[in-house]
Amino acid sequence: MAAAASLWTELCGLLQARGELPFQVDLLTPAEVATAVRAANGDRRPHDFVWNYFYPRHYGDADGSLSEAGARALVNSFKARAAPPPAAAADAPQAVRCGICHARPVQGRA
Repeated sequence: MAAAASLWTELCGLLQARGELPFQVDLLTPAEVATAVRAANGDRRPHDFVWNYFYPRHYGDADGSLSEAGARALVNSFKARAAPPPAAAADAPQAVRCGICHARPVQGRA
């Protein structure tokens, strides 16, 4: 059960780094998160992880159709495709500038 929660946390971290987590993710169930990711980019892997590994292990303490090794490989598959660099969006020519001081808005978290 702890391994399933740990892998889910890791998967969410990878999705967050790629900008693929929906808003207010803390209020959503894993299934809702997986559905939102799939709707946004067509990627079925989070859905498969949740329904075939996470839910059976976390809530039923039973094996799903995805083994722990398979779940680990699925999570690792998100590492294979690198996330875009965060500075790329800020440096883009279409970045919005303030109409008064003509500075770009602050990027990142406060």
